[in-house]
Amino acid sequence: MRIVTAHTLVEDLRAHFERAGFLTTPDGDDGLVVDRHDGRTPEELRAEVAVMLGLWRAMHPETPAEAVD
Repeated sequence: MRIVTAHTLVEDLRAHFERAGFLTTPDGDDGLVVDRHDGRTPEELRAEVAVMLGLWRAMHPETPAEAVD
């Protein structure tokens, strides 16, 4: 799943997901791709990404970030 945010905070967002066990890959200046290789269904992955992204947004309310499939 691809997530986009301000290019200045991509590394912070990436670290946030990696601390939670996600695999991340940079994707352009303003995004990253997050995934897990532990047998989760696509629906479970989307739900987990939504929770983790919501937590990150709460810590960075001034920075827009969204998941785009």
